[in-house]
Amino acid sequence: MSHSTIAWIILVGCLLFLFAAFNPSAMAFGAQGAAAKLEVIRRHERLWVLSQYAFGLGAVVTAAGYLLLARSYGPQSAFGGLLNLVSVGMLAGALLWGINLFARATDFEGFGNGTQPNWPFIAFTLLTLLGLAVWGYVFLQGGWPVWLGWGTLGLAVALFVLLLILKDMPPFVYYVISLELVWVLFKSPPS
Repeated sequence: MSHSTIAWIILVGCLLFLFAAFNPSAMAFGAQGAAAKLEVIRRHERLWVLSQYAFGLGAVVTAAGYLLLARSYGPQSAFGGLLNLVSVGMLAGALLWGINLFARATDFEGFGNGTQPNWPFIAFTLLTLLGLAVWGYVFLQGGWPVWLGWGTLGLAVALFVLLLILKDMPPFVYYVISLELVWVLFKSPPS
């Protein structure tokens, strides 16, 4: 598969995710207290439900794009197996997070009250950050712009540290990082 096709796949995934993160229903994430969260969700109920599916689809499509890029390395490559492994991990994390997303779309009160299980989101977060860090390391090994490698690796590590400190991380930042890769794949893919 061509790098431009992979770039389109990752771009679509990122845009779906960013749509979900930045529409009016997403104000529920910053609302204080269950009543305020539920008020936002009820005001934008259809958009809220659509957004939860867009989060999931965006995460899965983006991870699938990384997996397709990993496959382009081939089995004989020094990094092919590692990239396949972390990309499958990113995809598995996105699918696990679907448990939370489905619950958010069907049980507004559970989301508002904070009673839904959080472990799928934690798994998604850790697997995505690990995948991005490994991709950043591989980008630094040659053929890719150095800024892409340091940007991806550095941001993944910084976000992990912030996650440990803040105990939460808005996941849209992972997709902003991925937009760097999209730009490189469109403009100057490695040979």
